[in-house]
Amino acid sequence: MILVFYGYLTKIFLILLPLRLIFTITLIKNNLQLNKLKSEKFLNNIFAWIPSLSFGLKMIGSRNMDKIWPKLIFILGLGLVLFLATYKLTESPPVWLDEGVFTQVAINLAQFGEHSIMTGPGNFVSAWFATTGYSVTVPIALTFKIFGINLFVARSLMAVFIILMALVSYFLIKKEFDWLWANLSLLLLATFAPLYGNGKSVLGEVPGLFFLVSALFFLNISQITKRKSYYLFTGVLIGLCVITKPIFLVLIPAVIGAFYLKRKTIPNLIEQGIFLSLGFGLALIPWLLIQFSGSSLVQVFGHYANPYDLPFKIVLLTNLKQFISEAQPIYFLLLFVVWLLAYFRRFYKKQFISLTETTALVFSVLIFIAYFRIEGHYRYFFPAQVLALIYLPNSLGVLFFSYSRKIIVVIVVILIIFQSYQTIFHSWVATYYQSTRSAEITNTFSSLPKTKKIFIYQAPETVVFLAGQDYYQFFQITKLIVVGQDNLKMLMAGEMDFVVVPISLYQTQENLFKPYLKFKEFGKYLLLTKNI
Repeated sequence: MILVFYGYLTKIFLILLPLRLIFTITLIKNNLQLNKLKSEKFLNNIFAWIPSLSFGLKMIGSRNMDKIWPKLIFILGLGLVLFLATYKLTESPPVWLDEGVFTQVAINLAQFGEHSIMTGPGNFVSAWFATTGYSVTVPIALTFKIFGINLFVARSLMAVFIILMALVSYFLIKKEFDWLWANLSLLLLATFAPLYGNGKSVLGEVPGLFFLVSALFFLNISQITKRKSYYLFTGVLIGLCVITKPIFLVLIPAVIGAFYLKRKTIPNLIEQGIFLSLGFGLALIPWLLIQFSGSSLVQVFGHYANPYDLPFKIVLLTNLKQFISEAQPIYFLLLFVVWLLAYFRRFYKKQFISLTETTALVFSVLIFIAYFRIEGHYRYFFPAQVLALIYLPNSLGVLFFSYSRKIIVVIVVILIIFQSYQTIFHSWVATYYQSTRSAEITNTFSSLPKTKKIFIYQAPETVVFLAGQDYYQFFQITKLIVVGQDNLKMLMAGEMDFVVVPISLYQTQENLFKPYLKFKEFGKYLLLTKNI
């Protein structure tokens, strides 16, 4: 069953592998500088394509194009995902603290078999605070074992997760509805900038989404086939999703809630529950053994509940304000409201709604509610936004059922155009298309003598560039989570040969680095050397 599913994905990959080369050659040939394109030229080109769009809409109804059209859109959508997921892979977006922590866990797992953070040569502390589970760190550690330790290897695996998530999303929507909604969903996903901003970095959001969408896909199949093996495998996927990142913990009540809402339409409810729970347990047991090996349940779940240790009232008011003043939260809210209206319209009309979509919607509602309990970073509602986006074409079809499907296509295509504009010109990833930060870090570290003592201060994201060289480090995640505190004594005593520190921190904590002299600026960092 699993081999058949992934065998199908492999065939598609083999067909589309040349697309990356074609895109790259075209990019070089036309000397395309994405961040230097003029917005006006882009918009003029878009408007110039409107007649072609009209022609394309006519072709949708053409019998001669019935078989070709779906494949062309699919290739276009997957080609865009493949290109954008790998373009400027190590530079855009830039490396940052959280990514550095998760990457270090994978490095130590690959080199020493330790789920931990190394504070100095031979000294390790538990990585209980690293919220990304083994479903991400173990695959990265394996790729490090096979291909070597560097940022390109780690982010290449993240690109694979992006592509697989897009593929499974396409199959899910096609299975639930039809090829047109599936292809439109794929194009919406392909042009959605946060997919690459959150997905290319070594984080848990997109891998978790991959396991979630895969679980929904197999849940859909299991309702048709009634096979116990599908129930079991769906449970494993739910488990892998839940342990990937704390935000996915709400999938547990979401599944329970969806089954309760649809209980009258599920003939073998108890049997499904047993096999889903068994599969979930198989994925959960290794996580409990790994994640809690160096800490208590209370400590870990306390960190999950409020990682920033901020007052609830302040967090609630700040996050509520985002949904009336900031573009991405407003966009998410609009997508979410459209989905809710479409769902309840069908519910009121007593039309069929799948267990799969019900699970996805309940999960998204819980994500939305949970967003108001902690500091409002957009990636905390990102999974719900992606689900709302892939269900958008069908939701619009439900709300505007009395209009032609071509009207829905026009609405979605306009949205795809504006998303494309955002991704190319005004997204976080677009800001760093011409960045050379990672290259500068690599060049600087490669010039350092292997025998010298190096101290990394509040920059765990730079460790992956050290290529196995010994180091000492200190970083602080929250007021309560501080790593390498004891190393500060050696730093202040002038025992280090080189110190790497963010420029902004050096300017505010200059007294800490009195025994050292400025040696070199690279990226956003400063390299200090011992004052002899």
